[in-house]
Amino acid sequence: MKPIGIFTVHILHVFAPNYCCFADSGDWHDTIPDSLFSFTNNQTDMSHHCHWIKRAVSLTFLISLFLQPLSNWAAEAIPLPSVLSATATVQRSERDGLWEKSLIVQFSTPRRAISTSDGMVEAKVGMEFQGRDGRGGKSYVDFIRSNTAAKLGVDLQHIAHMATAADLDNLAVVTREYGPLKVTVLATAGVKSNAIRTGVDEGSYIEGEEPAGTINIMVLTNIQLTDAALARALITVTEGKTAALEDLKIPSTYTPAVQATGTGTDSIIVVSGTALPKASYTGGHSRIGELIGKASYQAVVEAVGKQNGYFLSGAKRFGDAALGKPKENGALRLALLFPVRFPKIGSAWKTKSGKPFAMAQTGS
Repeated sequence: MKPIGIFTVHILHVFAPNYCCFADSGDWHDTIPDSLFSFTNNQTDMSHHCHWIKRAVSLTFLISLFLQPLSNWAAEAIPLPSVLSATATVQRSERDGLWEKSLIVQFSTPRRAISTSDGMVEAKVGMEFQGRDGRGGKSYVDFIRSNTAAKLGVDLQHIAHMATAADLDNLAVVTREYGPLKVTVLATAGVKSNAIRTGVDEGSYIEGEEPAGTINIMVLTNIQLTDAALARALITVTEGKTAALEDLKIPSTYTPAVQATGTGTDSIIVVSGTALPKASYTGGHSRIGELIGKASYQAVVEAVGKQNGYFLSGAKRFGDAALGKPKENGALRLALLFPVRFPKIGSAWKTKSGKPFAMAQTGS
């Protein structure tokens, strides 16, 4: 919902010129829809109405001045676990009549991070932003990064960033924990315009002309991760993301007969925590890797549901998202639902009925 301050500024700039410039001309009322006002051609009536209109515009101007800071930098706090020692806000602003939204995650101390946009970073801020202007892709990205760094008083080298065309109002935030370990994933996702199946679809990317869409994932951990663990986490996150798209049955935009593995512009940021124990491995066999994978999976499912209306069968629907085709019942592998053990006959696993295990599964 737009802040009131922005709405009042629009009233001032759209309506006030019409009233002031055409008040004494015979066709001034043609600039206003008949459904809003009805006037006669009597000059006295026009002057009378113009008097009250000017007073209303003056009042609007005063209100807009009072609320101007709200229109420039309105922020919504995103709750994060305290053990992460980080704060997150979604900041909404307007510039040159266009909306801009930014997810800003700030850390109490610099954190070692890996970013698919920036490489290795000593991050004080992790950010994701949505918006556009006449500069074009890369130039606009550089402008937003510089502008945000100046507002926050942070050097550019300490910002890990991502950009998206998905609505940041559809942000998903998921936390998983086990014992002393805690992982929070923040994700946005848009999969209708440029979903691809890697290894099948053609790449025609030209710098600065990347298509809209994107699945962006930011991972925050409370424990320390080595550089190797940060790098391995990119694989774990990607596996969780791709599993989510598989279970949601998201098709490739370019080859609709095959299933998408991501979009062509996906980004990931993984941020190390500060607590012990320090993890050197974040693959799926580790507990921290399990948490990263599961949180990433759940966050992508939720973000795609909010943005594009795709849901798992029987899953929660979001009121602000259009309903999409749910996944058919029984389309998940049994192994994803609960651990199954069957007696081994010879060199192959078989069910009690004697059928090979692969034939006994309920779906692909």
